Amino acid sequence: MRISVDTDKKLFFRQLLELLSGIPPLDKLRNRELDLLAMYMFYNYTYKNLEEPVRWRIINDTSTRKEMQFNLDMKEDIFNNNISVIRKTNLIDRDGRLAPFLQIYPEDNFKLEFDFNIIGDDGVLR
Repeated sequence: MRISVDTDKKLFFRQLLELLSGIPPLDKLRNRELDLLAMYMFYNYTYKNLEEPVRWRIINDTSTRKEMQFNLDMKEDIFNNNISVIRKTNLIDRDGRLAPFLQIYPEDNFKLEFDFNIIGDDGVLR
């Protein structure tokens, strides 16, 4: 099955998380937590040309966090609670870095493929 989706860079990350939201550990996150995670992914993409330590310092800087809060219409306490929930799933580590599989850098085209391994009622992979 192939589905073509027109989107912009900022919306892309949220749409991607929506597609993956039924798969662990993303299935543990609520919508607002997914919104925040998508925002982190977008900022990681935005600053992709910076060295990693500098990039994460900027993304986790107070001014950037306030910008995220404003863009997501989240109060600071709700923002911090959502970050805590995301950290508990190890999607963002204690230093504020995204899990490697979420560090995505799409260009003009991004392809996502799934391989479903169907397991029978007896628990054996077919």
